[in-house]
Amino acid sequence: MNFKQLNIFDKLLFKDTMLQFPFNSSAMDFEDQIRPYVTPPVQLYHEYMLPNKKTPQEYEYLVQKLVYLLLIFDPQELTDTTNFYVKISEDVLTDAVKMGASDERLAQITNHYVREIEKVEKILAPLDAAARQDLVDQIESRLPDARAMAVDQVKQLKRLNPQLERVRVDMTRDLSIADFLQGVNYGFAPEEIDYFLNTKMEDRNREIDESYRKLAELGLEPTYIVRPDRAQKIVDAVTRARQKQLIAHNRNSNGL
Repeated sequence: MNFKQLNIFDKLLFKDTMLQFPFNSSAMDFEDQIRPYVTPPVQLYHEYMLPNKKTPQEYEYLVQKLVYLLLIFDPQELTDTTNFYVKISEDVLTDAVKMGASDERLAQITNHYVREIEKVEKILAPLDAAARQDLVDQIESRLPDARAMAVDQVKQLKRLNPQLERVRVDMTRDLSIADFLQGVNYGFAPEEIDYFLNTKMEDRNREIDESYRKLAELGLEPTYIVRPDRAQKIVDAVTRARQKQLIAHNRNSNGL
């Protein structure tokens, strides 16, 4: 890529990944929710060793770049922006109508994709149609190297962190590889990463529903997938801690 192409690629990458998924560990956030009641009974956040001694924030750029290349990049976004986003918005609007969305919500969805078209067109403004196609060709030429790099990152992470060896990653699926890299980058526990990668979505949703309901009743809300048996340990620990606090409060109130 020449300098202009690289600059545009970086802007597209930033728009589609870094703006939507800035570095933050929801595992660390959830531990912070639990600590006022009790020391977390299971380790949720893991500070893994990262290749080349990168910080999580530094590693985030590499991971999201690979995610963009392997999963998000679509040539049509660059060569036929309007139709690309119109098709997405139509699908989203159809689902929203089925779910009974209000006219205000439907207008918000439409406006969101209009703004997305404007953002991409602004980024691509320096390129004519031929130059856009050349950029697509340049990006697509990097896909094999991106897959090889992603596989190598999985191997390096497992070598640096033996606890990750038990996490099953399907090296033939870009999504499995990308989800593993993101899970490690955000410090998720090996148990959560393996559960997420190797449990069907419908099964996950069914299995975590009850424990998440119990967590919500305690005022706790994880924003990522916590394996049900581990979530239940948290429910039990916080419940016991609250019961002890209640007993102590009652004793003090009664002057005992």
